Parts: sequence; C-alpha cells; structure tokens
Amino acid sequence: MNEQVAYATMSDREKYLFDLQGFLVVKNFLDADEIQAFNEAIEANQDKRGEHASGLESPELAGTHKRGHYAGMLTWDKPWCQPSATSSHTASSCPISTPSSAAAGN
Repeated sequence: MNEQVAYATMSDREKYLFDLQGFLVVKNFLDADEIQAFNEAIEANQDKRGEHASGLESPELAGTHKRGHYAGMLTWDKPWCQPSATSSHTASSCPISTPSSAAAGN
C-alpha cells in the first residue's frame, strides 16, 4: 500500500523570512496547556538560567541585562524535563544520558 501523507511546506515568503531572520513563527503549534506547562518548567528552574554569549555584542544593542539562556532542559528533573504530557514530542523518560555518562554505564 502506497499512501501519501499530506504535510505542510514552506511558502517562498516563509523561506525568505527564515533565511533573513533565522526562525519562523508557527501559529497554534502549541496549545494553551502545553504553553502553561513550558512556562511552569521555566519558572521552576530559574536557577538554571544563564546569560547567552552570542559574541555579536554591539553598542547599539547594549542594555543592562543580557538575554537569558537555558541549556540542558532534557536533563532537568521530572516533570520539568518533559513538561507537556499531552505533547506528541514528549520523551518517554528523562533525564537523558550524556555520552560521558553512557560510557560510564550510567
């Protein structure tokens, strides 16, 4: 059986904006419950917030605060490492093992 599945493609305008800005806005990608769960995960893990070091600092964009940056979100404690139980993108378990911990048998 050879069924074709329809999927969304990017328009020429979206490709142009992605090339220009480096991101796309996809409306309604997350539902309200998923957004709430992600916000709760961020709030519960404020101690893991670092400063983004882009290397592209400019006097014109200088301010009193650097952009916040969160890394390693999949290694956070449960339930924050999988903040959306309703999401199809949710990992089955966490924290994930890193290559060094996997080599050590952890």
